[in-house]
Amino acid sequence: MLVIILVVFILIRKAKIDCNSSTDSDSAYENNKFPPLYKSQHIEDCISSEDLQYYISSETQRIIDTVETSKDMIKSAIVAANTEINTAWLNSYEKVIKVSANLDENLKHHAKNDLVQSKFHYYTSLHFRSMTAANIVYKEFCEIDSNFNDINNLIVTIAKNGNTTGLSKAQIFSTKDTLKELRKVFLDRVHELNEQTATLRDKIGRECGERGHRWWEERMRNHS
Repeated sequence: MLVIILVVFILIRKAKIDCNSSTDSDSAYENNKFPPLYKSQHIEDCISSEDLQYYISSETQRIIDTVETSKDMIKSAIVAANTEINTAWLNSYEKVIKVSANLDENLKHHAKNDLVQSKFHYYTSLHFRSMTAANIVYKEFCEIDSNFNDINNLIVTIAKNGNTTGLSKAQIFSTKDTLKELRKVFLDRVHELNEQTATLRDKIGRECGERGHRWWEERMRNHS
């Protein structure tokens, strides 16, 4: 268990995002030279009609289907593990996955193609929305990870004191495996968005003229 906790801690540090703080995206816009289109922490506000539309991978869809078909069992297992735990993420995780996946694919698309200076505002919007989405994805990862750890603790308790949850061991272990897969999807997405937003940021600086270079300089001034 200690090894697992250390690995998760290292991976979280690698993501370079603090759930309780804003991203460098926020501070860069606060200088009013490049005002934000909006300030939001809602995944719906990370969507733009200008984005290209992509399908999520079959593997990600499989994990979503697994969660959807076993939602009641997952909730019951989580409540049995910790009656005070928040399971609100079960109502939002699918939309967060799909919106963030589409943003990630748009970032990758523009990473492979030359940027057009006339679309400067779209590119900076995509960058800002993707940074916002990365924060939302990470916060949901924290909740899923907390539930996963509670299920692990429940398994240890059952091994010591017997099972009084009303759920079979098979159901509890199935819940643990489902949460393990889902938390990996979320943490991988955070890493992907961080990497791709950095790539787009640098391309804007190189390929969107003087305006893009000034925007890039402001970003780097606030980048840690």
